[in-house]
Amino acid sequence: MNTFTIQQNIFKCNHHLPIHVRLIACHEQCLTLEGIGGLQKLVEAGHIGLAPEYDGKCRLSKLAMATASQVLLITLLPKAAASSKRSKKNPVRLALENILSNSDITAYVFKMDYVAAALYFDHGIHLAAGKRLLSLSAKKQLDGLMTALGGETTLNKPNVVNLFQSEESSSNEPKTTALQAWAAYQVATTVPQTCQRVLGLPVINTLNINKSVLIFIYYVNGRFLISV
Repeated sequence: MNTFTIQQNIFKCNHHLPIHVRLIACHEQCLTLEGIGGLQKLVEAGHIGLAPEYDGKCRLSKLAMATASQVLLITLLPKAAASSKRSKKNPVRLALENILSNSDITAYVFKMDYVAAALYFDHGIHLAAGKRLLSLSAKKQLDGLMTALGGETTLNKPNVVNLFQSEESSSNEPKTTALQAWAAYQVATTVPQTCQRVLGLPVINTLNINKSVLIFIYYVNGRFLISV
């Protein structure tokens, strides 16, 4: 496990503590309970920010999980391999499922719909309580992102553009994905312009979504990701 520290540069108000990132530069089967245990303790308050990375075939390959001051970046095991690991009751996979499939823990992502579908189809994990932060604005592209982050007057716009210019590509550096997840957490929990509005966003629960709807989200959005 590698660790490093990053300092946020997207919000003008810079009272935030340094963000400690624990980088898991290997597949999830190499994780230990100690590696994920600290994050489990931090999400007891019931909130977590997520940021995905997708490979060249739009499969979910990495997932950053953020709290106020810590991010765990995991390289996820493919579904088929994970299934064989689950048959051996891999405690780390069970810990991941206990976080993401727990309706008492709300996960926040800027583009939640595809993340939820990809977690299910690529990794067999249900997301019980997800919220799509881009739904905070009816605006599209950069304007919508800036609004979701609290508005341009509160942001260092060039740094926001730089952070999200490659969106959720696997070409992103670990610190980029980590900071995207951390920003999602901040939008939902501490940014005054957004945190109250986030409460009104609909909850995405793949346990209750018709599978045909998930298939539509997964394949249609996947084709869009490939096209761009």
